[in-house]
Amino acid sequence: MGRHARRASPKVGSSGRVIAIEPSPLNIVLLRKFLEGFNNITIIEKALWNKKGKEEFWLGEYQPRVAAGHTLKAISGVRENACYVDVETDTLDNILADLKIETVNLLSWDIEGAEMGALEGMGKSLSSGSILNLALCFYHVSEAEVKQAIEILKYYGKYHFIEYDKGVLYTRLK
Repeated sequence: MGRHARRASPKVGSSGRVIAIEPSPLNIVLLRKFLEGFNNITIIEKALWNKKGKEEFWLGEYQPRVAAGHTLKAISGVRENACYVDVETDTLDNILADLKIETVNLLSWDIEGAEMGALEGMGKSLSSGSILNLALCFYHVSEAEVKQAIEILKYYGKYHFIEYDKGVLYTRLK
């Protein structure tokens, strides 16, 4: 939890920023604990998506959830033996604008099947070339969706594909 943010923090130094976007209330508790003392990391409690709003977020099979000694009380509902919680959603474009971030050196994500929606919500960033490097996990989606994602990135005409390896798509600005 927060491993990539912790590793990036010293690399960007005191003049840089690391943004950790996390929708799960359970993971937020843990992320705050594990990132305590890292002054250049900002945690955003939202899910990356194609629009600003609220969506149901799947927490997993129904069972008591405990985080850092506190019972998770945010469960919105249980259906088909699975727990859901309502989470705020937003686009990457909106989040970057709200934070006044004009350039992203590296965008890395592992967003558990929300990849295509998140890509739709970053059109402005992709068209402007404000994201310099991308390492995007796509191992939760079909091969067809990976090809679709590559086509979306090619559409913007600004990115050079490095490789697709073990479910991770690597690309950079031309």
